[in-house]
Amino acid sequence: MKNYGTVLALLLAGLFGVAGLTGCTSDTGPDSAKKTSGGDHDHDHDHDHDHDHEGHDHDHDHAHEMGPLGGHVIKFNDDKGWGAWDHKDNEDKVIVYLLSADRKKLEGRKVTKVYFVAKSGDQTKEFELTATDANAEGVASTFERVDKALLAAVQIGTELIIETADGQLKVEIEPHVH
Repeated sequence: MKNYGTVLALLLAGLFGVAGLTGCTSDTGPDSAKKTSGGDHDHDHDHDHDHDHEGHDHDHDHAHEMGPLGGHVIKFNDDKGWGAWDHKDNEDKVIVYLLSADRKKLEGRKVTKVYFVAKSGDQTKEFELTATDANAEGVASTFERVDKALLAAVQIGTELIIETADGQLKVEIEPHVH
């Protein structure tokens, strides 16, 4: 087996060097709810597409849309729902929210596992998140993990997988380096 720790450490060192030069700001207060679909975007990222936001249906890529508690809105494969993911760099925390169909509020689901999958060469690492608001039936809408390696992994691109009784919700998280 290759020395995965050394490869990951070098990858993380390079990533933190780049990520430390700039940062992503995301409001997580009540005012951030106004940043959902449409309107002016306060999120300052470069995107690979160039279009006029007026009258444009944003059903293609929601990387620039912010969730009701902050975070980058994501659409799960096969139209199985919406979520948002966020990162708190100063806390080494990654958070995943499950959203309602209109993407304006949290909507819990019964899940058995929420995790990111990071790949480096032929090596794969899973980062499992913990529900922070699960009820007695196991329904939750917010999941998080404090982990510098996960924070670095989502910045270089990962896959988010949510295991439910009805199957998996999957989405590719594009590289998130500013």
